[in-house]
Amino acid sequence: MVEQKKYRKVLRLGHRETVDVLKEGDHIVIQEKIDGANASFRRVGNELVAFSRRDQLTPEYTLKGFYNFVQGLDIHIGEGFVFFGEWTSPHKIQYPDHQNKFFLYDIYDLEQKKYLPFEFVKNTGKH
Repeated sequence: MVEQKKYRKVLRLGHRETVDVLKEGDHIVIQEKIDGANASFRRVGNELVAFSRRDQLTPEYTLKGFYNFVQGLDIHIGEGFVFFGEWTSPHKIQYPDHQNKFFLYDIYDLEQKKYLPFEFVKNTGKH
């Protein structure tokens, strides 16, 4: 099993842990929340490894097809980056025109231990 990088906890503004989290002059990005399954993937050696929010995925546990989607990707990425997004498998909200699609929302650099800038993520998601 590969060590999993879990996505940071997202709290609603007004939660006790968000007091003073935003300050005047901060650059913020507001994104639409897609109601899907939190999913991620990364390259380890020659393999693309996929994860649900809590577990590494396998051919038996696919997160309603996300594992298969990742295995079918024809992308060339280096090791050291974790791609986070929402997988729109049947969930609380149905997206008939966007079923079983991955919506990338963040990329984490394992070496630098930081999330990449939004503009980079936005441009990466266009490919």
